Amino acid sequence: MRWGFGVGIGVIVCFAAGFFWMVTFIQNVGVPQVRMMQTLNSTNLDIGALGTDEQGHGLFLTRNNLQRTTQLFQDRMSQQGWTYTGQEGSGYFFKKGRQTAVVTTRIMHRKFIQIQVQHNVVNIADSSTTNKTHSSDSL
Repeated sequence: MRWGFGVGIGVIVCFAAGFFWMVTFIQNVGVPQVRMMQTLNSTNLDIGALGTDEQGHGLFLTRNNLQRTTQLFQDRMSQQGWTYTGQEGSGYFFKKGRQTAVVTTRIMHRKFIQIQVQHNVVNIADSSTTNKTHSSDSL
């Protein structure tokens, strides 16, 4: 009887710890990012749109393959008339006429890369994610 009670308490503690971790993860990452992570894992999309940040920069998410990601956003910027001019750290510089734009990348949770496009000058997301709104705060 004691073993059964101990195992039951152990299961409850493990469940509570897992639930607490999941809630903390979602609060730290954000619901839109978690939804986009799920979308990227379950579809063939390369880049998904997350919306814009407080400064009006475009935010996008892709799977963690930096070489492929870099080539994808350079191609998509080029398609809109932007010329790649160089890189410093995680910042990639583009020029179009007198305008300049910086695209930055950062790794999120080992499996994803967040891309920020300065002033949202180009929507680099796959077309099937560009019209979706990911700003809802409920799952």
